[in-house]
Amino acid sequence: MYLRVVISRLIFLALLVAFTQDIFAQNQILWKSPEFIQLNSLSVSQQKMEAEKQITVLKNSKDLLPFSVLDKKFVILTVGEGYQEFTKTIELFTDFTEININFFEEIEDDKLKLIRHADHFILSIHISDSQRYNEQALNYLQKIRCQGMRTVVLFVPSNVMRNFKIPPHDALIMSYENHPFILDRTAQVLFGAIPAQGKLKNDLTKFHTEGDGLDLRWGGRLKFTDPEEVGIDSKKLEEIDNIAQKGISSGAYPGCQIVAAVDGKIFYRKTFGNQRYEKSSPVRIDDIYDLASITKIGASTTGLMFLESNGKFDVSKRLNTYIPEWVNGTKMENLELKDMLTHQAGLKSWIPFYLNVLKNNSPDSALFSSKESARFTRNVADNLWMREDYVDSMYTQISSQPLGTKEFKYSDLGYYYLMKVIEKQSKQELNHFLRTQLYEPMGLRTLGYNPLNCFDKNRIAPTENDTKFRKQVVQGYVHDPGAAMLGGVCGHAGLFGNATDLASLMQLFLNRGYYGGIQYLKPEVVDLYTTNPFKTNHRGIGFDKPKFEGGGTCSKLASSKSFGHSGFTGTLAWADPENQLNFVFLSNRVYPDQENRKIIDLGIRTDIQRVLYEALKERKKSR
Repeated sequence: MYLRVVISRLIFLALLVAFTQDIFAQNQILWKSPEFIQLNSLSVSQQKMEAEKQITVLKNSKDLLPFSVLDKKFVILTVGEGYQEFTKTIELFTDFTEININFFEEIEDDKLKLIRHADHFILSIHISDSQRYNEQALNYLQKIRCQGMRTVVLFVPSNVMRNFKIPPHDALIMSYENHPFILDRTAQVLFGAIPAQGKLKNDLTKFHTEGDGLDLRWGGRLKFTDPEEVGIDSKKLEEIDNIAQKGISSGAYPGCQIVAAVDGKIFYRKTFGNQRYEKSSPVRIDDIYDLASITKIGASTTGLMFLESNGKFDVSKRLNTYIPEWVNGTKMENLELKDMLTHQAGLKSWIPFYLNVLKNNSPDSALFSSKESARFTRNVADNLWMREDYVDSMYTQISSQPLGTKEFKYSDLGYYYLMKVIEKQSKQELNHFLRTQLYEPMGLRTLGYNPLNCFDKNRIAPTENDTKFRKQVVQGYVHDPGAAMLGGVCGHAGLFGNATDLASLMQLFLNRGYYGGIQYLKPEVVDLYTTNPFKTNHRGIGFDKPKFEGGGTCSKLASSKSFGHSGFTGTLAWADPENQLNFVFLSNRVYPDQENRKIIDLGIRTDIQRVLYEALKERKKSR
């Protein structure tokens, strides 16, 4: 009897496996080209990894590839069908104008003009067994003109290439087949998220013969991939899902974004919950969050590292070296910059500036207006503008504060002055300097101040229902009232962004200043800022670090070399060079009430980090 039960169960399992494989085969798009047909017997993750090795760069004039500086005008012309995965992946890296035609139509004049004036024109040709093209169509593509650089990508079977007229190009990539996996990976090669090493196995044309193929090194940009590629068990990552959902069900936050990467590869990228508890707007992966004190590393510290890398700043100096006009004659003039950035300058934690501008529990009408004017220039919230000259009063309040002893005490106040240092040394406003020198060239499209200037409000998660100062739900304006009174731009708070862009910035630090093929920061400067300069203070220069006994803001499993920062709104960004782990968690735990501390009490962020370290440990055991 027992034997029959065992046999029956084995038969059932065998049928279940066969059924599952059959369903997989029905849903899977099979490879057909000689270069890839052998991949059909592999798992999905293996197919992707093996396919990307065959992507072949046949020309790369002036080192055009991979695309490095992304604040350029990209126009993409896709010819044929089944191109969607290609442009969908490119959307992860940059904005672009997309034009699609089949092989039997011409491009409208207004779109030809867009191509003509593009900085980068990408022409991708998509041919499969079921599609037709003709010589006339190829001759038409030869005539398209562009004043910028031209990249041609061929998702074309190699046997078709014998009589194929390749349109003019500065860079040429051969990807052999119009399959979704190779479309995705080729797009990532273009932007430096994947290296290229493919070589032609046979003669392609009289100009491109067997063995041809240029190597492209990894550009330092984050790759989008699967857990299996980095050796992590997807089942283990379900623990992260459960922790994130637990935070929502416990009322710690209405929703969140989570991104994790290892070795420069994003293997976990998910959203949970809603922007509000009312469940009216599910969190999307491109939604934007108030990063709060992550501004200290994502804006101020990054800006100072950039200036120091270019010889325009020295963190070993004193504050009056750079802004004597703001601090001479005050207690602040001789503060050492390194002490300020490690929170041991003796400054108070913060000043509730907004309490001094209230009259009868509302913003004083002598200092605030419901409309912008030459006098009222600082936008604090919807229909609320502060007088420009009150900013000087805020700095007077800071400089009049008594200084405490030289020991660690977390403070926002030094960052009001650090913003002034950056602006004077860069000769630009803080937000403009960071946007033009770092964020936009790197392709970090959501990272910046005052997001309502660039994005619809519904893309931005609300923070607190501010009943004390602004008398409204704060959405798209910085939550911190001091930063709000400066117009949303400050050194300690005010930065907004999504988890993917913030993870890209953290990868810049893990790469020791290198990203997208550009060395933005000197490696030695990154090393200086991300290590402990003092034996009695666990902080780095600008960066938070594990306490000397381990743990603190991060999991106790994080290495002593790790660094990052948390934010009051329920955010955390942490990088670990020893484990090459990059982790970002964004939420709006302060909605609707900043007194909600459940995210801290439940240890949500560090608990997720723990799972990531455990997953890495299991990966190492299995390798």
